[in-house]
Amino acid sequence: MEAKTIDFNKLTAIIEKHQERKWSLIPLLQEVQESFGYIPPETIEPIAESLNMAPSEVQGVITFYAGFSLKQAVSTQ
Repeated sequence: MEAKTIDFNKLTAIIEKHQERKWSLIPLLQEVQESFGYIPPETIEPIAESLNMAPSEVQGVITFYAGFSLKQAVSTQ
């Protein structure tokens, strides 16, 4: 299985909609997951930076909620 390349322009657009509103972390993560099919680990730092949070805080929220995934779904095709 090939790793999907992350479209950072798409990520930037999502982040800009939620920027600097700490309470918007979950909606931002939901939108990232909806767009990419999971939350790519390399998106954690830009997300944290945009919300003035530590990457560990973002990681903690992602791993706390069962609805979020840091791994790409395995394709059976």
